[in-house]
Amino acid sequence: MIEKIEEARPEIEKPIQMTLDDIQTDMYKYANEFPDKEIPHINEGYDIVDHIHNYTRPTKEKKAGESLNKTHDSKGEGAAVDDLMNLKEEGEKRLKLEPKKPNLWEEDIKKARRLLQDEKTAKLIGLISHLVYWNLFGHLNQLPLDLYHRKQLFISI
Repeated sequence: MIEKIEEARPEIEKPIQMTLDDIQTDMYKYANEFPDKEIPHINEGYDIVDHIHNYTRPTKEKKAGESLNKTHDSKGEGAAVDDLMNLKEEGEKRLKLEPKKPNLWEEDIKKARRLLQDEKTAKLIGLISHLVYWNLFGHLNQLPLDLYHRKQLFISI
């Protein structure tokens, strides 16, 4: 065990050498390659999207002659809004009866992806990485960070 520590010591003695651009590039790559379709969630149409568990899900019942395109309906715009509200209520009722429904919505996944590509998130990751390095391995560095600067790093986060 001690031999492994001594082998890694030269690398541990160096502080983190990543720039903000490096972090953002990694985050952008991660956000775009992340298989978010595999995360069980509920889409905007109140349907359960779950490719992993494959349990049976109730399907929407469409009445004969029902039109989803309300712009060509003769009822008018007010009726179209009412029909959309009814669709939402039906979807919510259907989900309330589903005991194994996911807790995530499609919009939550999209928000997480946007946060992963945000510059503020990259800065936070960089600051936390440096704070962790200096708190765990700073004593091994030839020029350790003093307590005042570690506190300033913590306050920055």
